Amino acid sequence: MAGVKDAATGGRSNSRGVSVKKLTDELASANRKINTLQNAKAKIAENSGKAGASLVHTAEIGVSAAAGGFGVGLAGEKHNGTARVVRGMGGAALLMWGLVETLRGKNGSHQTAIGEGLVAAELAETGARIGQKMRGKWYGGAPAPGATVNGVAGQPAPAVAGPTVVMTPQIAGPREVLPNEPDLDGFRQRGRVRASRAS
Repeated sequence: MAGVKDAATGGRSNSRGVSVKKLTDELASANRKINTLQNAKAKIAENSGKAGASLVHTAEIGVSAAAGGFGVGLAGEKHNGTARVVRGMGGAALLMWGLVETLRGKNGSHQTAIGEGLVAAELAETGARIGQKMRGKWYGGAPAPGATVNGVAGQPAPAVAGPTVVMTPQIAGPREVLPNEPDLDGFRQRGRVRASRAS
């Protein structure tokens, strides 16, 4: 049978068929590699877009929080309460606007990020002021002179009056004790007589 096959092919092996199969396998492997690279490129492009959007969102939160704190500080202690109310209400309004835009299928991420920053700044300052109050209650600490707690300047602690010690000079030698009587000359005279008799 092998002889008949060799006679039909002229004694040559079917190397052409083997080469075509090998080439087909190599092309299929190359296509798989190309598809894998394309999928990886698409994922990288998608993830890089998400990372960029996340960075922008974080930056908007930080900048809006810093701007809110700057505005409250610029308003001063006199208008501190009004500035804080404006910051808190403005942040809440922007948050609601961004959520509504997102529910409508639009891009509300910028409004949401700015609102988050303003609300976060207000919550941080509120927490700090509550902490100052609780520190005074828990540890009995009074604010230092010139320090402000809720916009009220701290006053120095009142002085507590204690016993006063008065130093009197010491008198050397015996002291003459004078009785409370009008005839001092007579008392002194009698004292001299007694002293002379005793000597």
